[in-house]
Amino acid sequence: FLRNNSAEADKLPDIILLDINMPEMDGWQFLDEYLAIQPPLAKYARVYVVTSSIDGADLTKAKTINGVFDFIVKPIQKDKLIEIFKAFQGIDTE
Repeated sequence: FLRNNSAEADKLPDIILLDINMPEMDGWQFLDEYLAIQPPLAKYARVYVVTSSIDGADLTKAKTINGVFDFIVKPIQKDKLIEIFKAFQGIDTE
């Protein structure tokens, strides 16, 4: 979808909530692919890794990837979602 709509900013997501453990392609593979196609994208999404993993290596890896805004351990709380959407909209969350 992202490749097919790379020139159409209005069709691209603003935020991606990315699970590390997905079938067929895991979150790390998705990030590799996403970062590879970013230069031609008309708009870049904020990527939030959302996972049930409590492995410190996953957190460390997420922090080293440019474009990952946060690492959130499931279950994601309502307050955290509100914080993400307010930050996206440029609203002070404090």
